[in-house]
Amino acid sequence: MVQIKFDSAKLWSSLVKGVNALIKEAEFETTKEGLHLRAIDDAHIAMIDLDIPSDSMKEYSFTLHDKEADFAKFGINITEMATIMRRIPIGEKLTLTLDSQKSKFHVVADSLYTKRRFSIPLLGSTSAEDIPVPKIDFTTKIKLKAKYLKEAIKDAAVMGDYLKLKTTADKFSLWAEGDTGNVSIDYEYGESISLEKRGDAVGIYALKYLDDMTDPIPGESEVSIEFSNDMPLKLTWMLNGSKLDYYLAPRIPPSDEEPPKKEEKEQEKTKDDTEEEKETHEETKEFPCDECGKTFTSQRGLNTHMRVHKDSDE
Repeated sequence: MVQIKFDSAKLWSSLVKGVNALIKEAEFETTKEGLHLRAIDDAHIAMIDLDIPSDSMKEYSFTLHDKEADFAKFGINITEMATIMRRIPIGEKLTLTLDSQKSKFHVVADSLYTKRRFSIPLLGSTSAEDIPVPKIDFTTKIKLKAKYLKEAIKDAAVMGDYLKLKTTADKFSLWAEGDTGNVSIDYEYGESISLEKRGDAVGIYALKYLDDMTDPIPGESEVSIEFSNDMPLKLTWMLNGSKLDYYLAPRIPPSDEEPPKKEEKEQEKTKDDTEEEKETHEETKEFPCDECGKTFTSQRGLNTHMRVHKDSDE
């Protein structure tokens, strides 16, 4: 039996939310050192690597029925766990118990006057083999408050589906482009944003994944970003001695100088699209302006254009 006690539900609740940002089911490994999780999302675009060491817990009891075993694995529905944790205030004491004999995972929340008990079934093994950590010699590493990255991601999402990250000796830049325009954000290095590993690098990554990954992270928390030219990105969040690493595959653009536009995403819907179909998709103009005859590839582009005619009429 494995039992974990926390003085506060905050750590477990935050990490569960962080894991659930990318996956629905999780298989944890328990050892004498603590809990570990490594998983890949269904689309095989992102990976999670989580470590919760025993010294970040109030109490950690690790006893296995097999005396010769030095670890045990158990799977749970992480979405269901996240739903339970939303019902538990972060200030309540928390006890987690792995009951392998009954194939249950118990969650007990203890406040001053109330004790609540939740139980969910254990899942079968979710992974056939161990998942290796990408071995990447990252060119650059940035440390910053999560709020700066979260705001930049939301700004970029107004314009495009992908975010271009670039580091130089002087600044950290982010850029996105879509049908109707583009947005750029430049951060100068200072107290809140620091260049930990110097090196010029450019990478382009899916905004939806970046938004999902950063959403559970409090704005005042410090995160680190590591990337290299056209290589996976690594985003690290440290919380009370525990560490959550996200790895995100890059989007390789047609040109090193230009990030993908929103309409390019439609070309990647299926792997069976032929090159001829892609070219036709790019060239097709489906939204004409009734005033001047100009055509656009999206309704949003047409709506933006119509403001020109409206302003001139006034």
